[in-house]
Amino acid sequence: MVRRCRRSMRPDQPIPPYDPTPVTVTKPIRLIPGPVVPLIPADLSPYPSLQAQQDAGAAAAWFPALTTMAGLQANWDFLSDFQQRGTLALDALRAQAAQSPWDVASNGRILDEPRLRSMEEMYLPD
Repeated sequence: MVRRCRRSMRPDQPIPPYDPTPVTVTKPIRLIPGPVVPLIPADLSPYPSLQAQQDAGAAAAWFPALTTMAGLQANWDFLSDFQQRGTLALDALRAQAAQSPWDVASNGRILDEPRLRSMEEMYLPD
């Protein structure tokens, strides 16, 4: 990564291909003076652990596609199941959610709806 950046500043030098691996991602963190928050490709496998990033000197870990990847896969699985089994898939999803150790997800709970309502009353008077 650092080599690519340095060569890109010299137009006469070809830029080497970037092949992200846990080593090529964490090595530049060690070489860059100052805080670094690495943007690690979501498809990198194996993904550098939080400890490996911290050991390399990363100031923070940023997972830009974390919820997108998980949500997309869950949606794909559910919609594929729904296409095959119809509303039985919805019943199965509800039953699975009811068994979750984190409770059933709801927009109101995730967004803290009572707090939003109180803020609306405070800042958006009738």
